[in-house]
Amino acid sequence: MLVALVALAVLVHLVVARQAFHDGVVPTGPDADDWVGATRALLRWQLALIPQNRLPLVPLLAAGARVELASKPDGTLVRRVLPLEEFLVGPGRTRRRPDELLATVRVPAAAPDAIWRFFKSGTRPALDISAVSIGLLARKAGNALHEVRIALGAVAPTVVRARAAEATLEGRVLNPETMEAAACAARDEVHPISDVRASAWYRKELIHNMLRRMLSDVAET
Repeated sequence: MLVALVALAVLVHLVVARQAFHDGVVPTGPDADDWVGATRALLRWQLALIPQNRLPLVPLLAAGARVELASKPDGTLVRRVLPLEEFLVGPGRTRRRPDELLATVRVPAAAPDAIWRFFKSGTRPALDISAVSIGLLARKAGNALHEVRIALGAVAPTVVRARAAEATLEGRVLNPETMEAAACAARDEVHPISDVRASAWYRKELIHNMLRRMLSDVAET
């Protein structure tokens, strides 16, 4: 309950902060340090909750999300947009500069023929810290996949694309050989760590087995 209330407070503060930023009513003078400090503290708190295995990042990366950063270095609003995978540097670390606010997360609309899957493995279904998570977005024509995007969580310092597996699947029919090759490629291209949730070996096996099962599900749909 406490976490939910804190998260709600963060959301409300960021909405207010963003509107004030756009309206040009960011506090100045004695109140500025407190206002900006509170915003930065909340943003740092948010970013601290974006380690390698935090679930929201996996579907966002698979969906091709981009983040918009905003600043007012000389009183003029300046924006820059980064793909999510470039924005994230490591656990709790991003490319946001000290004078920037994370203003918007943009998620492209999916194509009409898009298919989407998300699998996770963890100790509890309701817990968003997982041992491994996988997101898949692609366009399906017949029984072949195109524009394949696979995102993996909890196998690197931050979420990553399974590019070897994507290349294995691109334009190819989803037969048992292709699905097994893609699952093996995903397993072999990651180098996870061992921790209290799972060993490195177990995580690699989860990636293989979960992606294989995910692709089988897509093929049967």
